[in-house]
Amino acid sequence: MPVAPRRSNLWPNLLRIAAAIAIVGLLVGLIVVWRRDVVLQRDIARLTKERNRTADQLIKEREALAREREALAMLNSRDTKKMELAGTQTAQNARAMFVYNPQTGHAMLMTEGLPATPADKAYEVWFIPKGHTPMPGKMFTVDSSGRAMVSGEIPLEARANVVIAITLEPKKGSLAPTSAIYLGSPSS
Repeated sequence: MPVAPRRSNLWPNLLRIAAAIAIVGLLVGLIVVWRRDVVLQRDIARLTKERNRTADQLIKEREALAREREALAMLNSRDTKKMELAGTQTAQNARAMFVYNPQTGHAMLMTEGLPATPADKAYEVWFIPKGHTPMPGKMFTVDSSGRAMVSGEIPLEARANVVIAITLEPKKGSLAPTSAIYLGSPSS
């Protein structure tokens, strides 16, 4: 009897082995891509934080530059009146310059050497027109060197013959001074 030719099982086995190798290679590739994606996501998060921090710093520097330009413009204006504020016994090393335009009421205070404020306190500006009770102004805090630059408006009643005083008050402000004067203009 004639023998039937045997089909070779070699090709199907080689195809199975090749398929298995391809699947393993695909899995390894997926793992490598996944790990690279995790690293890239971390890098993106870190760079985003750095960008946000840099953007915040840039905004602060632009605001500081704008305040400095405003102060310089006020100091050089012919319409601006200037008052030196001196430290009292409470803050002997403190000093300040208060400048304002009597027509517009725009004012700016630049301090130096004030003590740091406790967390629940802030400095408050007081306008004391001759013959009147003190009028509250802006609240502010100082940096580590006791410096601050504050702009605002001086009340109409306080634009002539006014005394300026700075006290330490509760952070929300006070209707009348509750502590010693830290800085004062002449006659305070």
